[in-house]
Amino acid sequence: MVIAIIAVLIALLLPAVQQAREAARRTQCRNSLKQLGLALHNYHDVFNRFMPGIVSRFDVNGATGVACPDLTMSEPGCWAWGTFLLPYIDQAPLYNILNPGPLALEQVASTPAGLSALQTPLAVFRCASDTGPNLNNFDNTVAGVEMTAANYSRFIVDLAGNKLPIATSNYVIVQSAGDSTTPAICPTQYGPPLGLASQNSNVGIRDITDGSSNTFAIGERAWKFNNLLAGAGTIYGVSASAGANIDQSASWNIKSAFVNVSGLTYDGLNYSPGIPGSGGQRFHQGRAFSSPHEGGVFFLMCDGAVRFISENIDSRKGTVAAPGIPYPNDIVTNTLGRLAIRSDGLVVGEF
Repeated sequence: MVIAIIAVLIALLLPAVQQAREAARRTQCRNSLKQLGLALHNYHDVFNRFMPGIVSRFDVNGATGVACPDLTMSEPGCWAWGTFLLPYIDQAPLYNILNPGPLALEQVASTPAGLSALQTPLAVFRCASDTGPNLNNFDNTVAGVEMTAANYSRFIVDLAGNKLPIATSNYVIVQSAGDSTTPAICPTQYGPPLGLASQNSNVGIRDITDGSSNTFAIGERAWKFNNLLAGAGTIYGVSASAGANIDQSASWNIKSAFVNVSGLTYDGLNYSPGIPGSGGQRFHQGRAFSSPHEGGVFFLMCDGAVRFISENIDSRKGTVAAPGIPYPNDIVTNTLGRLAIRSDGLVVGEF
């Protein structure tokens, strides 16, 4: 009888203990985003702008008024926004080893010290509830990955072209709402990027005309949620030539590599089979926002606040851009999309 009573008590207590642990992990996740928010604003104080999403050495950004030649660029290495925040999260020595700018990502990856630095996990970039590995080995060769193309690999490459995993991040920059499944790298074809950071971006507080409290800055991406592998992201950079099936089409290469460190609100939050939309939604989650937390996703707002956004928020429902209409098209018709855009001029109510 005593043993039976003890067993009943344990059965009653375990869920409460698990809930308490998850509550603590949620708090830690929120605090990590808060630290990134402080770093983001410290960076802005120094440079009077936010860091770029990625830095391309070959980007002409449509300056000539013609289609950008870098749409299908297979650039071996691009430094990402996480690297530029390192001095502002007490990681200046790590930043000095990486030395972005003078050294290309693939050059750093080719040295023992550089590769060790690129594979250094940082707790501030990890959600405490996430189960992903410290080194991101996500591509379509991972068991259970419902991806259909290796171009969404999270690997980088060295000078010899070897695929290398680097440190995992559960936080990705918000680069747009996205009526396209891939980032709008070329303004002359897709219109200007409308989120906080994009390729070689130069966005400041002055450009967030919708209000910093109404605009997403950074959001979560889980390694796995709802039994679906989303692959999280990476901290330090991306390689546009790390996929085995690179085919120089408009959706691959530099555009798809950028989603390793950035996210779109293209298919809402936390994929569910009940959400209407395109048939590739599982595929799209590798570039979306997701979380292991029940019911929604944490986002850092541009004012430094951290908000938990319900996965049931009004979001895109599978519509696509009409021919001849510049991107984005329908993204301002839903609350989630409006929050990802910094300057659409539309009022966002309670969310």
